[in-house]
Amino acid sequence: MQTETKKLLIKTGIFTVLGFIIMSAGFWISAYSNLLIGAILSILSIAMYFYIVIFVAKKNWLDLRAIFSLVWFLTIGLASLKLTAYQEEWQQMTWILLGLTFLVFQIGCLVAELVGEKISDKLQKKLEKFKEGKVYFSEKGNRVFTVCVVTTAIGLICFIINVIIKGYIPCFSDSIYAYVNFYTKFHVFSVASTMACGLCYYCIKTYKISKLQKIILWVCIFYLLILFPIMIVSRGVFVSVALYFTTVVFYLNKRKFTALVLCLACIFAVYMGASELRNYTDSQLSNLFEPVEIKPGNDGDGGDEDITGEFSFVLSPKMAFLYGYLTVGHDNFNEAVENLEEYTYGTRTFAPFNVILRSQKISDIASSVDDCYVRPHLNTYNFLGQFYFDFHEFGVIFLVLLSAFAAMFVQKMALRLKNTFLTLCLGVVFSVVFLVFFSNMACLFETWMFIGIIGILCIASSVHFSKRKTVNNA
Repeated sequence: MQTETKKLLIKTGIFTVLGFIIMSAGFWISAYSNLLIGAILSILSIAMYFYIVIFVAKKNWLDLRAIFSLVWFLTIGLASLKLTAYQEEWQQMTWILLGLTFLVFQIGCLVAELVGEKISDKLQKKLEKFKEGKVYFSEKGNRVFTVCVVTTAIGLICFIINVIIKGYIPCFSDSIYAYVNFYTKFHVFSVASTMACGLCYYCIKTYKISKLQKIILWVCIFYLLILFPIMIVSRGVFVSVALYFTTVVFYLNKRKFTALVLCLACIFAVYMGASELRNYTDSQLSNLFEPVEIKPGNDGDGGDEDITGEFSFVLSPKMAFLYGYLTVGHDNFNEAVENLEEYTYGTRTFAPFNVILRSQKISDIASSVDDCYVRPHLNTYNFLGQFYFDFHEFGVIFLVLLSAFAAMFVQKMALRLKNTFLTLCLGVVFSVVFLVFFSNMACLFETWMFIGIIGILCIASSVHFSKRKTVNNA
């Protein structure tokens, strides 16, 4: 066991230290050439992904350490290219914190990997005791099927009520603000019901149910995963639910890599199609994301030399839209590092729970510090944004460490215990890790709501009350 631990430490240390050094050196490399640092980080992201999958994660293509490394380095590399007018050269501290985040995240995952096995063994023994008591867990296909159908029906009914209240469906509206103005309390329930798509697939793959029941479940999946997000024109809901569903499909299939590739291809296709439904014209997209002409003569130092005959290009409006989606979180984080002086003392990280507590004091502290955006309409931060607002450098180190440990611990428990609830929760965790370039999803109420809904679905599907009487041997 000590030998295996030593090998894991060495294998993890190699790519972790290398990544930290290169990322921290990004300030000096980008000063020489934005194209060079962008190319280095992009290539390194792919190399790290395959290294972790093959040599560290036992060929788990969805290992959280590998996914984080790929997404983190690739999106930062893209942002380093500076393909839009609103982007600025980043602060040295920004680069150091980005590198430190990678280092701390891998350390947190490593600790969870080392202690997770012992904890999972103890947890498994405690779960076994439930089978001996009056309350126990046991899943049956017909009951799981009923829960899936009822949950989907509730979500559909809430969506219909929402349409009646608002008087329109965002997908068929000409207004670019239709999806924003569609919110009501019923909308929360219709979004929450999307978590049933994972349980629907679990029921199809795990239980012997009739062909008719399977068809009904596939219809539920189509509505929850594709039709509903398109109708409300919400790319955020679609991407989060689709990544969650991809994780469930991946771990329940034998041909995992094929399933993963197909799911990601479908996500990209639907995402681009749903983006068209936002009703933005090319001129509006160009004004929003400000693509600039890139020439070798103005690379790196921001100069505007015009070298006649040299290659140049400019992003198309739609590609600028996608580029901004992938990179603006990092640019806004740099704005925070450059301009932020005050603290919000944990209130932004705690914000999801304040939706229930409704403490005005917490809300006041969270809003007491002005946001720092490169443009007012580009208002997302990367994984570090809210952590930095709360405690600056200390928040980045401590909260990233805690988040990484929790995420990897869920993965370890899910893969070891093969528990339905943990597998579905792993899907939500995966979506959080995958979207680190765009936002800290753990600081949003929707993420915790999704986990809570999964818990309710699993309880409804599996909890039984035994009628057996306990015997007193005394």
